[in-house]
Amino acid sequence: MAIIRLFMLYRVQISSLSGTMPNLKGVDGIMEREEALLMSYIIADVPSKSDIVVLHDTWIEIVESMRDEFKNAGALRQTVCQIWNKEGVFRLGFMWEYRNDKAFIDCQKLFREAEMELGRRTEIAMKVISNRGVILTDMMF
Repeated sequence: MAIIRLFMLYRVQISSLSGTMPNLKGVDGIMEREEALLMSYIIADVPSKSDIVVLHDTWIEIVESMRDEFKNAGALRQTVCQIWNKEGVFRLGFMWEYRNDKAFIDCQKLFREAEMELGRRTEIAMKVISNRGVILTDMMF
């Protein structure tokens, strides 16, 4: 029951954010999105539940303000999730998808700017682990 309430809480928060859905194109009524070739997955551990809320909300504000810059650099999608299957750990996951390797490189400067702004606004201590990869399989269900 707690998981359902958590989902409902985040579903409401996510649905209230403007423009957070991926770029979708209609072709004869079929929705498609541009294929990503590279992805990165960043995990951020923070000290408390309230830090998760502040970190998430502030990050989304910053990225929304830089949306056009990320799009022009070749970022295709960002997904943020709260990782809840680790007891006593307060963790967010950030998945980014990129058009190609040049897009990934071009987005690095923007990430540094966004991370610096996040630090200025929140001063939340974070342990960050970055993972990067080439997409081998992408299954849509």
